[in-house]
This record gives sequence, C-alpha cells and structure tokens, in this order.
Amino acid sequence: MKKLTGSAMCCVFVIIILFSCRKSLQEINDNAVFPTIEDDKKKVALIKEVASILETVYKDPYAYYEVNTAIYSEFYEDERVLLKDLLLPESSALYKTQSFLSFKAEKGRFAKIFLETMKRGKYPLLQSQLNRFINKTNNSRDYAMIAVPADTAIEIFSNSKGVSIYFPYSENFRIPLTTSYFDKVNTPPYITYLATIVAADREADSGPGKQPDKLNSDVLRFIDVTVNDDYAEQRVTHIVGSGADPRTERPMQPQDVNVVFLGEVLCNKQYDNFINFSHLNGGGPDLRFMRGDGFLQPVSGQISNAQNTITVDLKRKDCRRGGRWKKVYAIWDSNWQTENLNQVFGIWEEDKSGTQAYTGTVSTTLTNVTTGTGTSTGNTTVSTIGYSISVTTKDPIIRQMNWNRESFFMYNRGGLNNGCGTKDGWTIYDCNQTVRYTLPTQ
Repeated sequence: MKKLTGSAMCCVFVIIILFSCRKSLQEINDNAVFPTIEDDKKKVALIKEVASILETVYKDPYAYYEVNTAIYSEFYEDERVLLKDLLLPESSALYKTQSFLSFKAEKGRFAKIFLETMKRGKYPLLQSQLNRFINKTNNSRDYAMIAVPADTAIEIFSNSKGVSIYFPYSENFRIPLTTSYFDKVNTPPYITYLATIVAADREADSGPGKQPDKLNSDVLRFIDVTVNDDYAEQRVTHIVGSGADPRTERPMQPQDVNVVFLGEVLCNKQYDNFINFSHLNGGGPDLRFMRGDGFLQPVSGQISNAQNTITVDLKRKDCRRGGRWKKVYAIWDSNWQTENLNQVFGIWEEDKSGTQAYTGTVSTTLTNVTTGTGTSTGNTTVSTIGYSISVTTKDPIIRQMNWNRESFFMYNRGGLNNGCGTKDGWTIYDCNQTVRYTLPTQ
C-alpha cells in the first residue's frame, strides 16, 4: 500500500473539512425557501439591517431587558413584539399595560440606542424610512422619534405587519430574565441569557444566527451558529421577522360563577415543636387559609370574622428539605363576583393559645343605608370597609394581603413577574416565603 506524503495527507484533510462544511451548509439550506418577489426581498433586506443593529443594542442590558419584558407582557400572540412599539414607547398601547409596567423596565432605552446606532452606521433602508421622523434631543448625543409616522405603508410601521422580534420558547427563560441579571452584567447570568439573533431571511426549520460570545471583560462579539428548535429550547433566541397579532381579549371566566380553589400548598418551615403535649403546638404545621369579604356590607360596617377558613394540616416530613407539595383543592371562594373588587387573604399557623389580628381596610362594592332608619336603600357604592379578624396563634402572621380581583384573574395563569413560575398551569404565589400555594379557578 502506497503511503501518502505529508503534503498529500494535508490535502486530504482539507478536502474532508471542506466536504464537512459543505454538508453542514447543505443541511442548513435543505427545504429552505428564499424570497423571489421584489417586495419580499426588500423586506428581508430591512430585516437584516434591524438584526445587525440589535447586535449593538443588546450589549446594553437595560435595552435588552426592555425587549424581553415587552414580549413577556403578552400584548401580542405568540411571543412577539413589534419594532414600532419599541421605537415609539410613548404612543404604544403595550407600554401602558399593567403587565408591562409590572416588569419596571426602563422605557425608551431601546429606542435611544437603536436610533443612535442607525444614525451612525450604514443602514440605508432604515435611514431612508426613519430619518425624517427622528431628531436629536436636548442632549446632542441622543436621538428620538419626534413624531408618530402617519404613513403605515412604511415597512416598520405597517400596523400588525411591521418588523417584529419573535422569542420562541420564551417561557423556558421567564424566571432568569428578570432584574436579577443586572446584579452582574459582565458575567452570567446576563451573558448566559443574552439572545442569539436570527434574521428571518428564509422559510426553513433551521438557519444561521449570531450567538453572543464573551472574549473578555471588555469585548463581546457575535459568532455564527446554526439555529433550530433544539437550539432555541436551550438558548435565548430572538428572530427578527415581521408581523404580530394583538392578543384577543377573552372573558376571564366562561361561566357566570367564578370559583376559586386553594389548589396545592408547600411549606418549608417547621412551625411547631418536635415533641409537645398539645398537637396544635407540636408535630407538623397546622396551616389556616382565610378569606375576608366585605362585599355588599353596609358602608358603615366592619369585617370582624373570616367568611371562609381552609384547614391544611401537614406532616413534618412535608416540610423537610425544602418542602413538598400537598394537594388541597378546597373552595376559597364559591363565586368571586365581578363587583367584589378586593378581598382579604390570610395565612397563619394555628396554635392552642396566643392571639394575632388581621387589621386594615379593603375597597369593594358596599351597600348604602338610609340615614336614621337602618334600612337598605338598595343602592351600592364603591368604598372602603375596615376589617379586624382575630386568630389563635403564637407565631407572627404568615401572610396578609388585599387581593385585587382584576389582577388576580389577569395573572393567575402565568405572566406574573414574581420569579415563582407556574404549577400545572397556575401561578405559584409567595415562593420566597415559608408557605407557597396555587389558586386554581373554575
């Protein structure tokens, strides 16, 4: 057998590499459909310019956070946000939603850096569409939109068909993508969860993307990678494309009756002694969940007793090593009516002796009473009513809050930026406290 010389072996090695590269590129492009219509080609060219600018914008963690929170606000269907919203936050309906405001993002940071980058770079399509709508602010280094473009034929501002950013599998990263990554912006988790940027220049199941890569403490670059479903499940991926449909408003409950259950409970603290002659002061926690309700009570009245109390007795093992979930599914409110704006929610650990009190005021719909007669006029008003509810415990109260009906039903199936996630589709509450729980509805 004839041996290959060193140079011959090198050539073979190079051929193998080239063949492998060609095969990899072929795999990326298999079944890909590229634009052929002139309008589509122009759209793709615009998308590529936006994707290129994002490589600079995303180096600012606050601008990057603004994009993610706009998507997590779920103003649009399918994990998207329009570039129009990000560039015009003052006139965007998305930025006025409670869901977006709850994330406490810095409004306008994205627009500032995006426009500065565009003005100083070579982005002819963007500049031709936007230059007449932007100007420097009082700070000569900053740029901002000075008017809302009325011409919706402009690609970026073409209503729901404009340029958008899509975040597939965003729910996989909802917990880490919070303000916690601002703690160390030069190290993980900020860099770990910085998005790979993909320009949607084709119709395909995979394609090229730009993945952030930290060279050192001062240099961040973007390297070429192949992106598909498997990749996006594991790494934050933003795809610059077009279109976003506003989320359709749906009734919070399809029935006339809105039942709220105490679903599952987890406790990670031993409230009672290991050995004690009274079972209420020993063994596992004797948790109590109560509801205080002032709905349709007289304006001059006061809530002095809980309208409902749920008993949840746990074993000590239930609270060991971080605790484990216990299914309860007891009714907390058999019908939370629309006009019942707020209710008192409380948790305590029942003991044989000791007293604590839930005190405060709650706003809801109350009944007016005719002066001097003590009889109801039948009229109602929205006002506040006081409450003072005593419970038997030797421990501090675990939880006291006035639960707002609107926010409860808005966030009870996720979307609440409390870092707790969901369980079986229902929001987990108070995961940073000793007792956490879910409140399913029907």
